[in-house]
Amino acid sequence: MAPIWSSLALRKTNPIGVHRRSVIAALASGCATTSWPAREAGQARALGINISYLRRSGRSPTVVFESGLGDGLEVWNDLINQLSPDIACFAYSRPGYGESENGAGSTSRSSEQATALLHDLFRAAHVDPPYVLVGHSLGGLYIAHYASEFPGEVSGLVFVDGRPPGFRESCDARGIQFCGSYAIDPPSNWPTHIVAELSGMMASEDAVATRVARIVGIPAVIITSTRVWPGENGDEGFALWLEQQEAFASGFRFHRFIRSEGTGHYVHREQPTLVAREIEALVRSDRSASHDATMHDATKPA
Repeated sequence: MAPIWSSLALRKTNPIGVHRRSVIAALASGCATTSWPAREAGQARALGINISYLRRSGRSPTVVFESGLGDGLEVWNDLINQLSPDIACFAYSRPGYGESENGAGSTSRSSEQATALLHDLFRAAHVDPPYVLVGHSLGGLYIAHYASEFPGEVSGLVFVDGRPPGFRESCDARGIQFCGSYAIDPPSNWPTHIVAELSGMMASEDAVATRVARIVGIPAVIITSTRVWPGENGDEGFALWLEQQEAFASGFRFHRFIRSEGTGHYVHREQPTLVAREIEALVRSDRSASHDATMHDATKPA
């Protein structure tokens, strides 16, 4: 299915392919070289916990990556490599992942806690807004919560097969046990930080569901997988997943809904070029809007 746009406002954004083609052509002719900015790995103390991060310098807005359940910052490496070198990037690992400390032993971690951590991490690592937030799976709930808490800091949202806030409730309502509330019970041998995030998933869904109205004015891209889940009731659960994805997308005034044909849940690993293209289009739209606003202000009488 072709990408679906719900607003002419974002249609004004031109594809970024022209820039890449010009660079490639120049390189082929031996007339130009391109320099990819170095990445900086570091740690910062946020909410009393040492958090590892990876940043790449570039122009505003900064693209910030929020991983899904079970993943640290390294899951974004291929995608970051696909992004234009002038785009600033920031990825981090939540407590317990990668080189980040696990922190105090909370039995449940929700989107509210993830938002507080990320906000303090921005302060500690000196990462200034505006941000384009990119979230995969559970990370989709986390970026939605952050945007609802600090809407003035967020210029765009990209949900990479993000978990819709009404998904579990809809599964329960339709009696689909495969994805209902009981399915959120974690196995006993999982690491404590993953168990804590899984245990907080219901609270995260509920919190975001009550806050959706706060983020509907932020431009958003919703990218969904299309590969049906295996297992009993997997087809029913996946059909509802897609239904909820599209319903969530339709709530944004300016949104782009994309089905990534033939891909599974890790769209950013299977189709990094597609995800990079959508991020770049959103970044360039934001830069264009910022430029227009600056030019408009400049014409006002002193």
